[in-house]
Amino acid sequence: MLHLQTMARMSVGPTLRSQVFSLVQQRATACSVCSALIRNAQLQKLQQQQQQQPEQTRRLKQSHQRLLVPPVRHLQQTTDVFPTKPPVKPPRPFTDFEIREGKIHWGYTGKYGVDRWADLFPECNGTSQSPVDIVTASQIPDNSLTAFTFMNFDTVEDIQWVLQNNGHSAQVTYSDGNLLVGGGGLGSRYKVVQFHFHWGANNSVGSEHTIDGQPFPMEMHIVTYNINYEDMGSAALYKDGLAVLGVFFMVDPSDNSNYTKLIRALGEVQKPDTQVQVMPVELESLMPNDKSKYSRYSGSLTTPPCSEVVTWTLFRQPVPISHNQLEAFRALNFLGKKPMVNNFRPVQALNGRQIRCNF
Repeated sequence: MLHLQTMARMSVGPTLRSQVFSLVQQRATACSVCSALIRNAQLQKLQQQQQQQPEQTRRLKQSHQRLLVPPVRHLQQTTDVFPTKPPVKPPRPFTDFEIREGKIHWGYTGKYGVDRWADLFPECNGTSQSPVDIVTASQIPDNSLTAFTFMNFDTVEDIQWVLQNNGHSAQVTYSDGNLLVGGGGLGSRYKVVQFHFHWGANNSVGSEHTIDGQPFPMEMHIVTYNINYEDMGSAALYKDGLAVLGVFFMVDPSDNSNYTKLIRALGEVQKPDTQVQVMPVELESLMPNDKSKYSRYSGSLTTPPCSEVVTWTLFRQPVPISHNQLEAFRALNFLGKKPMVNNFRPVQALNGRQIRCNF
């Protein structure tokens, strides 16, 4: 380009000079067009980069947000940056029907052990629970606690026993008979439904109630319901619905012959959910000889659902039983083939309740 311009300034002929100037103008025009095209291409590329950068930045931010939190539509209305976990729904309390029908297998240890009863059966966390410790020095003498009257406790006529391993205890249910309890300051008559036992792994523990902190190796509960109600299920809905007679046992060198039939039958119900019909004996023979002295308080069932509808009577005199006879109870099994031992609930707080006695 510079070379052509120099030639145009030289002393040359008009024709040649004209041709030179024409070439100079053509070259200049071509260079300016190329420069313009280059500049336009560079400008377009810059504009495209400027347009793409916000879009890339926006996508990058969205990608980071997805890694941190879920989309906004899944967030709860909260001031927290991160969504909170939904509250855990508490388990539904089981009904008495479900318990009787075996819908829930509570126990004394494990998943549904004593410490979990209140989670499934809220009343087990009540303020009038059983069993309790009987502190003899704190008992209040009460003259209204008169002698009991026991109807048909001394006969086996028209009475049938069914011995059952219900997975928690050895229980004898009356399918016939009309055994009634009166007097004793109960204010009404109560009908016997069943009796069952609680015992320990050894002779140092086993009873549910204790006296001055000391347990017995076994305790029997004779369960009755107020005859003013249609049946036990109906009676269990009222404060005066149930009355339980508690009997303690002590270890004796000799077998108790009154328990011979029952002890022999235990060998046929070692597995849970098994039962057998047993020749009955007089219920009175299974109780203490002296039934005149007893303690009384208001409490609950000692097993789920822990209904606080029980008037408790605890006879002072224990019943003798041998170590070998106790071992027959310990040969029974819980669910899962575990030995049925220590099937007792720990003592519960009195929470201001008074324990009365007639001695």
